[in-house]
Amino acid sequence: MRDKDLLEPCALREASTVLRGVGSRKASLPTRHFIPLARTAEIIATLYGSAPTDGTIMLNLNVASKRLKGFEAQVEVALLAEPVLYADETGSKVNGKLDWLHILTCASYTLYGHHQSRGYDALVAMGVLPAYRGMLMHDAWHTYLSLPMDHALCNAHLLRELRGLHEFFQQDWAGDLRSGMQLVYHQLIA
Repeated sequence: MRDKDLLEPCALREASTVLRGVGSRKASLPTRHFIPLARTAEIIATLYGSAPTDGTIMLNLNVASKRLKGFEAQVEVALLAEPVLYADETGSKVNGKLDWLHILTCASYTLYGHHQSRGYDALVAMGVLPAYRGMLMHDAWHTYLSLPMDHALCNAHLLRELRGLHEFFQQDWAGDLRSGMQLVYHQLIA
């Protein structure tokens, strides 16, 4: 049993019909498209003739979030069964304060998590990595390296590090290694 077989069809139907019509747009614009609440209200007003309040948009987001809990739990179980996962995080300003958007992904699924912490607490809150025992590909961030699993370094991150060493610190070996890695990659995909 692989991929979508792990997800019950009713959960997939529920996930695709969480909110309908205007409600779905009020929920998808700020989440899928990262559009601020004020701009979301403007877009809804343009499309439907009336602007929702921030509270109405947030209500739609909360309803969608609650309806997706079962689906999210199934994605977490599916990720635990994957042999290789990729993890990353990026800063995200929320009300002028730096928070963190974490992702955990494979070829078939992506789990997003928002947390005030970049550290281990955020990984625990997402619920997958503390129990995962497969191969985790990442950027060599020390928190990932502290997890009890096999590790692989992300080549995109490694190439950026090598470029920095070459360009800013005149380390020719780093430029040579970067060029060699890119050559091998392009030969493999050709």
